[in-house]
Amino acid sequence: MVFVGIIFINDATLFFNVISQCLRLTIHCVSLNSTRMSNETLQIGDMIRIDRPGYKHVGVYVGAQWPSQWDVIHNQKGGGVKLISLAAFSDGCPVFIHQKTQGDHYQRQQIVQRALQLIGTKYDLLNFNCEHAANLAQNGKAESPQLKGFVLLTLLLIGGVALFGGKKA
Repeated sequence: MVFVGIIFINDATLFFNVISQCLRLTIHCVSLNSTRMSNETLQIGDMIRIDRPGYKHVGVYVGAQWPSQWDVIHNQKGGGVKLISLAAFSDGCPVFIHQKTQGDHYQRQQIVQRALQLIGTKYDLLNFNCEHAANLAQNGKAESPQLKGFVLLTLLLIGGVALFGGKKA
């Protein structure tokens, strides 16, 4: 049992969620050489991202989950949906808030619960990638805007080649 102010909390998970929510953790986006790039308030339920060559990798900040103290849910090729530390998620890259979550404490806790329920789900580039998982946790819809954009661009290129590729100038 942990004594917090005048409130007794028997559940350690609840304790860590209350503490992280109360503190409204501040994230400092840091590159490999530890240069501070920006400073934003990170809250439970926010979708975060790192920029990779050719794509953006996203996850959901769920706060420190007892007993591991890991705080990001993400979906990655070869590993599926996992709970990892913010440092492991960033892998030395700057971390940005991709999409802030609107809502009260209860709504944010629902996002955390949806995200935690995804742990162990297998990665699938077309049907369940990192964006699908993060959007499903955050808003209940498994969507991937990056994938939709890539498919649309591919179809436009194929259509352009088919339409204009055979004509000689």
